[in-house]
Amino acid sequence: MTGISVLCRGLLLGLVVVGVGGCMDAPRSIEGAVRTRTEGLIVQANSTLFAPGYRDAPALVIFSANPRTAPPALKPLVDTANSLKGTSPADPGEAVLARTMTDETYRRGHIERYPPTVAGNAETYLAHVMIRRNVLHEGLLRGRPLIFDLYTVQGQPVRLDLVGESPGRP
Repeated sequence: MTGISVLCRGLLLGLVVVGVGGCMDAPRSIEGAVRTRTEGLIVQANSTLFAPGYRDAPALVIFSANPRTAPPALKPLVDTANSLKGTSPADPGEAVLARTMTDETYRRGHIERYPPTVAGNAETYLAHVMIRRNVLHEGLLRGRPLIFDLYTVQGQPVRLDLVGESPGRP
């Protein structure tokens, strides 16, 4: 391969990435999935999302598989998760949650059950999502609940797509 062909391949790859990048987290068909609309809250997010900018960035969100669960019911679980960050609790459920909170690695599409021993009877989940600024008011996170399309297969969450912000107050 010559230097020119490597350069051209690099440019082509760059064009493909730019061309597809905006669609990377776009909804796609999931066989047998049921789609419902649900709301969730930010548990932790890349700090760049709270300031003006153009780059999308990852976040960890909490949501319920029951779309009737209102965001205020999730707030205590957010507070618990944040209080466990950087700790080593003895309780196995809290230990899992502490590890999730402390490891800030973005795992695209990853959804895990919020530990039932911590959440009680609430069927709640944590999900790694890419926050697209184009669906946020003025492109910033402002503490409002987020609206998602939740895809489930046989009652289990398999995909969470950000739709926008809840129009209500933060």
